[in-house]
Amino acid sequence: MSKLINNLLILFIIFAVSAASFEGFFAKWTFRDTDKPIYSFESMYNGTAERPFVYRQLLIKTAKGIVNIMPDNLQVSIKDKLHQDNFIEDTFRQTDIKDDFIIEYYLIYFACFMCIFLSTLIWRQVLFDVIGSLTAGTLGALTFTLLFPYLETNGGYYYDCPELLMFALATFFAQHGYWLALILMTPLAEFSKESFLFFTVTLYPLLRAKLSVKKSALTIGTSILIAGLVYLWTAAHYANNGGGRVYFYLLENALGLLPVFYFIAIYFLYKKFQINKLYICALAVIPVIVKMYLAAQPFMQSFAMQFLLGVYDSFGHTYGVLSGEYAFFLHIIFIFWLIKNTWNDLNHVWKLQAKFALAVNLPLIIFFGLACELRNWSILYPAFIVMISIYIKKLLQNNY
Repeated sequence: MSKLINNLLILFIIFAVSAASFEGFFAKWTFRDTDKPIYSFESMYNGTAERPFVYRQLLIKTAKGIVNIMPDNLQVSIKDKLHQDNFIEDTFRQTDIKDDFIIEYYLIYFACFMCIFLSTLIWRQVLFDVIGSLTAGTLGALTFTLLFPYLETNGGYYYDCPELLMFALATFFAQHGYWLALILMTPLAEFSKESFLFFTVTLYPLLRAKLSVKKSALTIGTSILIAGLVYLWTAAHYANNGGGRVYFYLLENALGLLPVFYFIAIYFLYKKFQINKLYICALAVIPVIVKMYLAAQPFMQSFAMQFLLGVYDSFGHTYGVLSGEYAFFLHIIFIFWLIKNTWNDLNHVWKLQAKFALAVNLPLIIFFGLACELRNWSILYPAFIVMISIYIKKLLQNNY
């Protein structure tokens, strides 16, 4: 009985943390109800959103399918009930739920929560298999789930939640060598978000640890082929929508990544030549001062105000509290520190997986996604989660 109660308690904790994470995400972005029509929920529901946003239809089509098989009298009863107690609109004032899709909206709302909840359960098992500690694995999965709203920077969409679940499932299947399950889930995962086509490539090291080279390559190749066909079918279906298959952000990223490379260079200068820390701090502050100086021109008397505004613009509201937004410098420092202190503890398979993920994700980011949107680095999520758990395990071992 005690084991059953313990398992139920752990399940409840995971449920509660997942609920907090989802509310943090939804309060921040909702389903972009009142945002630009190129990707708002209404335009996604109507199929009029711009490409490539409109491609991500899994939850929309599923919700529509469920409603379509409901008897008319049941639909009327549910709508009446929701009109009387529309707790989403009552709780989140920025939502705008039209009567045409109120049932579908609620279905997708709960589906997104379940995606976060189930993905947390799956990551917990994946992490236990990797590091051999159920405690560190549980804490690692919970930590990532709580961090999820912080990763939804500069944008957040309902299809980011099923992407989490698909990545978790695919990682679990690959880690256990369940090649058929991986292939069978591919069409749904790709219809949810086209990133899965690229994510499958990163699973090769995990599959290879369980299967032969031939079987691993065939599995990945088959998944890529299926994902590609689903993508082409979806793209053809929405070929007349506005937008394009991709957006190019090469110039924006080149400018945005310059400070990142600058700070990395400073770190390696310090490690290589043991430069005085005072000089290192001066080097780190110089670009910030230059940026604020340029931003303050031509009126130098507004320099202090420009500085404060620049700092304020780097913040957002997550979990209802003012906190770092975009690629916030403290977030980058934390991620760098995490990698630095856990990379050598990764086993060979997961080092390869991380390298595969970076090789796939980095070009996609440079050309097609804003680097400051941390959610665009989602292909690296599995390696990131494993590193979080390893870090927690080391802290527990050192009685931190």
